[in-house]
Amino acid sequence: MLTPNILPFSGPDGQQCPYYIPRGDLSLACIREPGHTCSFTCDEGYRTSISPTTLTCGSDLEWNHNPENLCQGMNIT
Repeated sequence: MLTPNILPFSGPDGQQCPYYIPRGDLSLACIREPGHTCSFTCDEGYRTSISPTTLTCGSDLEWNHNPENLCQGMNIT
């Protein structure tokens, strides 16, 4: 059984961007190979400041935005 963040897709040599998004999830259709763009959502109680909510996998196997900063807690006043 697959977990939501671990996907069976892989490039020909297994090179992929990371699957883990702290406090969020990549779309199930995400192909984490260089040049591909993936949508993501934040967990309940978190939101993102980027729009659109997509990441692009670079040739360096890093996302174009730092995943650590994507989903931040919402301030409730």
